[in-house]
Amino acid sequence: MNILLVEDNKGDAVLIREYLAESLIDITFNLNHAERLSEAMEELNKGSFNIILLDLGLPDSLGLDTFRKLSEYRSDIPIVVLTGMQNDSLGEKAIQAGAQDFLIKSSINSLLLSRTIKYAIERHNYKATIIESENRLRTIIDNNSDGILVISQDGIVHYVNPAALNLFGRQNDEMLGQMFGFPISSYEHSEITILRKNFEQIVVEMRITDIVWKGNPCYLASLRDVSERKKADALIKEYSKNLEEIIENRNLLFKIISHDLRSPFTGLLGFSEILYEEFETMEKDEMKALIESNYHSMKSIYELINNLLSWANIQQENIVLEKTSFNINTLVNKVFRIFKSNIELKNHTFEINISECKEILTDYHLLFIVLRNLISNAIKFTPENGRIVISVIKNNNQILFSIADSGVGMSDEIWDKKKEGGFIFTTKGTNNEMGSGLGIVLCKDYINKLGGKIWVESEKGKGTTFFFTLPMK
Repeated sequence: MNILLVEDNKGDAVLIREYLAESLIDITFNLNHAERLSEAMEELNKGSFNIILLDLGLPDSLGLDTFRKLSEYRSDIPIVVLTGMQNDSLGEKAIQAGAQDFLIKSSINSLLLSRTIKYAIERHNYKATIIESENRLRTIIDNNSDGILVISQDGIVHYVNPAALNLFGRQNDEMLGQMFGFPISSYEHSEITILRKNFEQIVVEMRITDIVWKGNPCYLASLRDVSERKKADALIKEYSKNLEEIIENRNLLFKIISHDLRSPFTGLLGFSEILYEEFETMEKDEMKALIESNYHSMKSIYELINNLLSWANIQQENIVLEKTSFNINTLVNKVFRIFKSNIELKNHTFEINISECKEILTDYHLLFIVLRNLISNAIKFTPENGRIVISVIKNNNQILFSIADSGVGMSDEIWDKKKEGGFIFTTKGTNNEMGSGLGIVLCKDYINKLGGKIWVESEKGKGTTFFFTLPMK
């Protein structure tokens, strides 16, 4: 056993050595003696010791400060305080400060000294074991990613770990002694929604077990934040839905390429072959009719390719808005000129009513595509001698467009499928005009992009009116 005696009185030091020699007969001990606090610290640096016997009155340090300095320097070694004064108050303060025992020099004998040393070392080791165990347990609890609370059976919080404080977004004093606020019962497993101090809501999985806390039956609540897991589940569902849409769109693209795009080209090749082989023998009227058919087929192909390219841009999110101010009437008339021959061929009446709102601030190109597709639809599905009316009015802080026709109309089921992206539901026009069904989908996506919404009113056999709004500013 290595003992460090810190004592400036040489006579007392000799006496203590004698007491140790008498009492520690069966134990080999080594006593190192230091007369000053500074010397004691040097001795501690040079070797390891099982216990320190410390006099509080040294040349370079006095009173409890002597003990505090030495215990802070080496808190891992038990210290027994020695003093020449009969002072119980000083003894109590020394014990409260962490000393293992307190001995008055005049009362020391060999038996008392040996017992004091033995129990001081045992107490110190036992205390160190308890502290180590507590620290280990506290480290586990404090570093646990789950929130842990101890709650009495009447709902009062008696303990809360840092993870739980973080979950609630509160400080320790804001939770200890307060009501937990959620109904709990033994061995419960449930989800609760916590409203944090900053009004953020998080979803927490809560497990309850029964424990005894300081002699009283309590609940141990283990809380785990599952908000991210919930978001991840929602994202997985969204990704799955998007994947299904991508597969559906891919299949649609193959359908359009294999059928809707190939069929007009087949017709064009046939017309071209007839022109090539029978040009010399054909009458002028026959040739004109053939060229006219070719022209309309090429227009259908051109419209389809434009829609395909626009649709591809939407799928790749390559649309960048370029808002400018322009005259609506000018834009509508431009679209009208594109379809003038189609309108004349079917002898439609075409009306434009734009009086209240002539200027608009939006993306010219996207609005042009929307109007082109809706007007093309109206012409395509309106029999000969029909009527098409384009109207634009102000409606609160919005501009309301309507494209009305006296055509064949559509059922609610077909509109819902087209609006949701099911553009495989296509029909030919009243003069067998071709179409892919992409137009309505483009209109829906572009109107959303422009900050508006689109809807339809239609009655089968009585016509259709497409409405869409755009922001005034």
